[in-house]
Amino acid sequence: MEEFIGFLTRQDPGLGDIIAFMVMGFFVAIFHTVIFAFLFDLNFNKKLFFILNPLMIGVCGFIDPRWALAALLFLVASIFISAVIGMIAAGFRDKRESREEIANFYAGYQRTPPTKIWKRIFSILFLTGIGAGLYFIGGETILFVIVFFIATAFLIPTNKSRFLKYQAVLPVSKIRSVSMGLAEIEGKVKIIEPLISPVSGTACAGFFYEIEDITRDKDGKDSYTTIFSEIICNRFVIEDETGSIEINPKEIAFVWPGNSTQETTSGKRYSENLLQEGDQVLLIGRASVGANNKPVMEYDSFRKVLAIAPSNAVTNFNTNKPLRNSFIFFSCIYFILMAVVLITPIEFDGNKIIINKPNWTIFYFTPEKNEN
Repeated sequence: MEEFIGFLTRQDPGLGDIIAFMVMGFFVAIFHTVIFAFLFDLNFNKKLFFILNPLMIGVCGFIDPRWALAALLFLVASIFISAVIGMIAAGFRDKRESREEIANFYAGYQRTPPTKIWKRIFSILFLTGIGAGLYFIGGETILFVIVFFIATAFLIPTNKSRFLKYQAVLPVSKIRSVSMGLAEIEGKVKIIEPLISPVSGTACAGFFYEIEDITRDKDGKDSYTTIFSEIICNRFVIEDETGSIEINPKEIAFVWPGNSTQETTSGKRYSENLLQEGDQVLLIGRASVGANNKPVMEYDSFRKVLAIAPSNAVTNFNTNKPLRNSFIFFSCIYFILMAVVLITPIEFDGNKIIINKPNWTIFYFTPEKNEN
């Protein structure tokens, strides 16, 4: 700091230098205007900094010419300081606006936002574990994290995977003769009490709603990050040629939902997928007896499934399943063969090609011995 003050005191700028400093203040004003207008979201006269910055430099130079350079350096430093503070403030503001938007969404449908305290606790513990791993283990922690996410994606079942598992083995039951317990039915949707969808304002039995943040890379390609998703559904009826049955939609999952509508505004994409009157759907859940001894389909708490999908999407999935399974099988064989080729030593002796046994020791890790 003393060296910096000494540098300033040794300067003796003239009138031309002070004028040059004031011109540079105009360029600094561009950054200040952008930062305070967009990061701090302030509404002010856009000429403010173009007047204030040069004026500040000029007044300081009038009092003491050496202060003009100090004023310019202060304004330059304030760009970086205000930018950092502005990004933090913008992050908190976006978070608050998102919470308010989500709260208004639930209030509009007279729903209570679900409590997800356990997810927050898990996130904190998970991030703490990553930090501890990076400190004590090192970069290998990233590999463990990747393996963890891959294993989670493949091993932990989801509503979609359970739906696909059961629809492959369950026969489609006629509604009039559906048996109590886990069952699969197919028919058309009939609305009991309509909902109004949040994006298109369409009357429907239920909808899947999603909000995504939009980020754009240097090539102009957009990427989307989901910040909120929810299914809102009222009780509805599925009917076929034999009869109808009421659906209790608590914990229902939409698999390949149709009737999609999207809207983009303020750096976010809002999407909805609707369950509408007359949709031909296939539903898997637990058939039981509800109020007034009427049959009802609801969430099966033992098998953890209540899911609905368009019938044509299920048909397409089952039609393409053999081809998809063959692709996965031959892809695995291909990658195994490629791995064997990569670890197999090959030598050239004149016109001969010598192929040795695969070097499997490449997969073993031998810790280095400490010579001391």
